[in-house]
Amino acid sequence: MPRTALLVSAALSAALLSPTVSQAADDPPPVPVDRFEGEVPFATQPAEGIFTWGSDSDDPPTLQLATRPDAPEGAKVLAGTYDISGYGGFTHDFAANEPAHDWSAHKGIRFWWDGQDNGKKIAFELKDGGANGEASELWTTSFTDDFSGWKQIEIPFTDFAYRTDYQPVGGIDHILGLTETWGYAVTLPVARRADSPWTASSCTAGPTSPGAPPSSPTRRCTRCGKAAPPPSG
Repeated sequence: MPRTALLVSAALSAALLSPTVSQAADDPPPVPVDRFEGEVPFATQPAEGIFTWGSDSDDPPTLQLATRPDAPEGAKVLAGTYDISGYGGFTHDFAANEPAHDWSAHKGIRFWWDGQDNGKKIAFELKDGGANGEASELWTTSFTDDFSGWKQIEIPFTDFAYRTDYQPVGGIDHILGLTETWGYAVTLPVARRADSPWTASSCTAGPTSPGAPPSSPTRRCTRCGKAAPPPSG
């Protein structure tokens, strides 16, 4: 049986993070990115939505919103299974026909992840600048699943590096400006189904301290519409 991995609801609290552990009075409040309560649909561009991708037909993960009693925030989580031999993951693109999001006042992103303590690396990617989420500049970082149970992951924007192995439009200005943010992507590690549970919750942008709905649609590649690029590492 495939094991489930959950990306929990509670705003892919990529909480946009503030500069210090204690939020200063003049710091902007955290901004919810995904709560995984159904407010963001499973959909592809030009609409805003969450969708999956992979290197071949069986590498895209399956996703669904699921009620989970131990969710660290909210009632639901983004849950899924995957069996990846090449590369695969999921993306949240903001609507292409609306203005990009301005995250420049914030210092980072945070989210909850249900650790399996398997030592595997999960890549987290920001989409910055450009015309839309599929024609933006990619900035990447990663964290290691070396813990068990729920843990809030906080990543300062200064940890993101320009992706050198792949850029959908060949790069733009090589600057993570954050004034035109188009979304994010998560690259899951290579794993057999029996070894591939994951769960994440509440994504928010802000200050940093250093019965389920139907499954989501899938795409061969979120980034170029043709052969999917390699994982961001």
